[in-house]
Amino acid sequence: MSVVRDRTSSCHPHHERAAQLSPPSSPAPSCNPSLCILCPMTEITIPNVGTARPTDNGDYVAEPLSVVFLGSDTPFTIEDNVIEALDAGDITPEDLARCINNFRDASQPVLDIVAPDLFAYFKDVEQDLDPDEDYIPEIPSASVVWDYATIDDSEPSVHYNKESSTLFVTLEGEVEWEEEHGLLLVFEDGARISKLGPLDGLTLPYDS
Repeated sequence: MSVVRDRTSSCHPHHERAAQLSPPSSPAPSCNPSLCILCPMTEITIPNVGTARPTDNGDYVAEPLSVVFLGSDTPFTIEDNVIEALDAGDITPEDLARCINNFRDASQPVLDIVAPDLFAYFKDVEQDLDPDEDYIPEIPSASVVWDYATIDDSEPSVHYNKESSTLFVTLEGEVEWEEEHGLLLVFEDGARISKLGPLDGLTLPYDS
């Protein structure tokens, strides 16, 4: 099975630019319209999920989908490296669908399991704060730490780690003890949180 694409045309200016750079004796480059991610596309259809439409930066956005632990419907961003992996055959549409639906079906326990890690993040920041100058929430234990975090206002993004051949879903949030860097959750295959920490460019799925 392949991702179903609706296209407005079968070629793209990148082919013309490549042809101009080729030696005169070389044949003009061509592509397979069913695989080339640079050709214009209007949408892709993911089995058992729905449709996703392209954005100007190469990512795709899926229509709002229900997420159990968020308690609401939210759009999903599908990063361009996922689309590239699909086109290259590194992953299948079923792999992508499984990752998204794992995330959608996750319930509150997926957060409760990592409460100690979130509390450790708080304690790491707390020790660097000045109680005379900085706001420090009083969080007595890991059992209540999620009361000081907000994640239901953010939209999940799907990424692909080529080195580990793994799909991830990331979700951004806010925490009361770190207003500048907030919170980033990394869900391996959409099912479990494999990393969490500040949104500082280091808590990424690519090195998970």
